[in-house]
Amino acid sequence: MATLATRKLSEQFEEFLKTVTNKSGEYVYRSSISQLAGSGGKSLVVEYEDLLRYDDELAKRLLEEPDKTLESFRTAAFETLRSESPSYADHVARLLAVRIKGIPDRVPLRKVDTSHIDKMIAVSGMVVRSSELRPLMTEAAFVCEKGDLTYQKQDDMLMKKPLMCETCDSELPAGQLPQFFDVNAEGDIVNSARPGDRVVLTGVMRAVPDYSTGQLKMRLFRSQIDCNHIEVIGKEPEQVQITRDDEALIRSVASRPDAYQKLIASIAPAITGHEPEREAILLLLAGGVATHLPDGTKLRGDINVLFVGDPGCLVADERVVLGNGAIVKIGQVGNEHLQPLNVQVLTGEGGGRRAMATKFHMYRSHRIVEILTESGKSIKGTPNHPLLRVRNENGRMVRSWHRLDRFKVGDRVAVVTGFPCTIREFVRTNFVAVERHKFGPKFNARLPDRMTPQLAAFCGYVLGDGWISNDSQRFGFVVAEPELDIMPMLLSVVKEVFGLEPNISRRVTKGRKVPLHYVHMSNKDIAANLSFLRQKRVPDMVLRSGNSVVSSFLTWLYEADGSVFAKGRDSRAISLKARDIELLRDVQVLLLRFGIHSRIVGNALLIRRGEDMSRFAKHIGFASAKKKAILKSLNADAQNFGRVHRQRSERIVSISRHGPADVYDIEVPDGHRFIANGTISHNTAKSEMLKFAAQVAPRGLFASGRGSTAAGLSAAVIREKNVFMLEAGVVVLADQGIACLTGDSEIYLGGSLTPIETLWERGVPLAVSASGERELRSIYAQVPSFEQKGKKDVRGVARRISRKYLSGKVVELTFSSGLKLKVTPEHMVRRHTVNPRWIRADELREGDLVKTVGSFFGPNLRLAISDRQAYFLGSVYGDGYV
Repeated sequence: MATLATRKLSEQFEEFLKTVTNKSGEYVYRSSISQLAGSGGKSLVVEYEDLLRYDDELAKRLLEEPDKTLESFRTAAFETLRSESPSYADHVARLLAVRIKGIPDRVPLRKVDTSHIDKMIAVSGMVVRSSELRPLMTEAAFVCEKGDLTYQKQDDMLMKKPLMCETCDSELPAGQLPQFFDVNAEGDIVNSARPGDRVVLTGVMRAVPDYSTGQLKMRLFRSQIDCNHIEVIGKEPEQVQITRDDEALIRSVASRPDAYQKLIASIAPAITGHEPEREAILLLLAGGVATHLPDGTKLRGDINVLFVGDPGCLVADERVVLGNGAIVKIGQVGNEHLQPLNVQVLTGEGGGRRAMATKFHMYRSHRIVEILTESGKSIKGTPNHPLLRVRNENGRMVRSWHRLDRFKVGDRVAVVTGFPCTIREFVRTNFVAVERHKFGPKFNARLPDRMTPQLAAFCGYVLGDGWISNDSQRFGFVVAEPELDIMPMLLSVVKEVFGLEPNISRRVTKGRKVPLHYVHMSNKDIAANLSFLRQKRVPDMVLRSGNSVVSSFLTWLYEADGSVFAKGRDSRAISLKARDIELLRDVQVLLLRFGIHSRIVGNALLIRRGEDMSRFAKHIGFASAKKKAILKSLNADAQNFGRVHRQRSERIVSISRHGPADVYDIEVPDGHRFIANGTISHNTAKSEMLKFAAQVAPRGLFASGRGSTAAGLSAAVIREKNVFMLEAGVVVLADQGIACLTGDSEIYLGGSLTPIETLWERGVPLAVSASGERELRSIYAQVPSFEQKGKKDVRGVARRISRKYLSGKVVELTFSSGLKLKVTPEHMVRRHTVNPRWIRADELREGDLVKTVGSFFGPNLRLAISDRQAYFLGSVYGDGYV
């Protein structure tokens, strides 16, 4: 075969069109070209793979030089068509186009950059906006000053004017400003895709100057694609071919009594729970058989599903164990909602199994449920957050996921007995000197750049028996005289780590017999950088450090505020006392690094089991000679203690509810779990559920947080750059698919963006009628109402009322006036407190004050209503909503 250098491109393409055959030996494109005249077609669709097999150099040139190559390709198609049908070829000469389909390497929209300019690429996505159909000029006639006509072909969006008239010497001015579009489609591919369609576009990437009429031309450019081919992804149900084997399998599954439940369980099987959502997706896939009545009415069309709600999450302070053993508060794992992650976490499944967390979630102001276990472990999260429950069924331990709000006191939750740590490097401190004026004392000490065992030892002791002044100028610690043997070690650490010579004073405090030795240091740079110790929590740098640093920190923290006693069988323990219980919980999780089980009792963290005492003596220990001796004696006795099985579950001793708080979660696609505060917590499955739905329902749109379009739930016609655009909303984009929004998603309603959660809580009724279970009627009546903005009673207008049959529970509220109100548990009532807020009726407690109206109507108000209407108004005020 001749090379491109020795033959014209058009000749190469013409030979390609005339010679390429399929597996059956039939000419593929010669047959397609011959059919154009009969069908009235104007486009020839070419598979890129066929061109690649024919001549890879030719295929590569098409991608690298699409403008020149496509024109040669079109010429070849025209010549081939003219040989088949000369008259039709002349008729479509200007409109004939070659469309390239099936370019294998699709470029993600986010990765289209300047390297793709003037190259042919394939991108996939969803059509979200389309302009109105307008005529396109293909040839323009220009008139010069003398009245002579000049014709100029127009082959792109920029108007081309002749440089000069053939009969005149004067030049014409330059052309007008171009029109800008994201994707330009011309010819018979116009209207081949509509908003909501997922498509694969083949076209040439262009860089267009980003400026409009009346503005200066900037150095900024916007990207657009000159479309060559549009492929709508997905098949209609009637296009799917079912083989006999498929039919036999379907009938076999359908004959089972539990077929429906098995189908539900097959939806996203790796995700636990979410049965209603699984069933919704299943019904979406199955859809309904459309019935067309004689009068044209269509019944049981395609099903659309709307998901509303947020996934279960934890409060910011809950401690998550990363894959290397580092402990990080979940609120610090990410910075923004739906932030991509690439962080390993331990799953708590044994053997140090790890999985990758891929996405970070954060949600504002959610109600909190807290469970407390027998060892003092605490988990705070949203009511729907699942933990792993452990129960005994006929002598067999069964584990299953359970929502926080469904746990009961006495239930057991799974916990870990320990976890490995592989961290070897010291964590950076990021300490910096305090900014100074030009004149003044210079910094004359040292700021350590790493969290070393020496620095951790100092932090541990100061956290227990030290202080950092509120003005961050001074710091120090105190040593009791019986443990004075630790003073040289502490002074050595101060000099080695900070390069300071402290001042020491001895005092006997009134009411105490034991003298105390106070060590004072004054250095605002060091004090300012150690100010985190005022919080009386284990520093984040220690939580993220390796075992050598953690061991040193715990040794000196226990030396400062810990004790060890061995006074008999029931009085043997290693104890750590603290005013802040969260400090004890920090230490409780750190001890699991070494497989040490501990229990919080009051304001103390106790280690009582013999095996755990031995581990403490081996990995942590004390610094003073006195405590070392007692621990050595206790460790010797511990060898004779009865062995206790490692505790892999703990009993819940209390469940409490708290006010709203910001909550966070992570996604762990492989494993769907992580360790939080020593318990095994389920990850959020929202995105994974949506990803599965996207695979089985490719026309679905999934909007989370503020990700929905400004068009809102339906659609909007907007004017942009003097062009009317149809912008698809969530429901339009989810046609034959799923529309998923979280509670904080914003929709376009009444001229402004309104959170859907607010819309939901305000009780805007849905215009539905479900088999007589719910009725909706439109009304217009003035009723007493409450203006939230003005915080006052007003006369409002009730426009709609709904009635439904309820089979669930009813909450009866009895007020001090003797009046009673029966509502559903989720009915919202405004509680009157210092900060009034709307709460569910089932959250009210005896003694709460509820907002009521002062009067029904003013004395001069006249309403021409019937008794029936008056009865209706009373019903709205009692059991309805406005």
